Amino acid sequence: MVKRFLFVVLIALSACVHSNRGDNQASTTAVPAPEKDELAELSMNLVRTMASDTGPYFSKHGQNKTVSKAIDSLRDLMKDPESVRVKGVRVVDFAGGKVVCGEFNAKNGYGAYTGYKPFVAGVSVADVYETKYPLIEKSANAGITAACGP
Repeated sequence: MVKRFLFVVLIALSACVHSNRGDNQASTTAVPAPEKDELAELSMNLVRTMASDTGPYFSKHGQNKTVSKAIDSLRDLMKDPESVRVKGVRVVDFAGGKVVCGEFNAKNGYGAYTGYKPFVAGVSVADVYETKYPLIEKSANAGITAACGP
């Protein structure tokens, strides 16, 4: 099951601090932010890869099979794949290929529906607009926003 590992990387990077004192009262200074938004670039690259894989599949199999395969990719991310509900599903041209955009709702580990959230999917992988870290939300979801809109 493909999970978004980007959050772990960013959290690890944001937790990097150093002490500039030798005593027990350590003062911490945050590591300077990278010059370019690497998390946003990773997100964009994921969606570009989806588009390049899905474009040829769409050309060969058509819209219905492409959408069905993309929703299967989305279901593969979920704890309860059978609970996935989708709406507003559409095929979008992106980066010279195609991606499937829409909104999904699924049950969480407690068996409750969590509410509709945006997703982008290809025929082999999907990505969802979801994060527990609001400060990195824009970067982590840059690919979804670029392909599917805000």
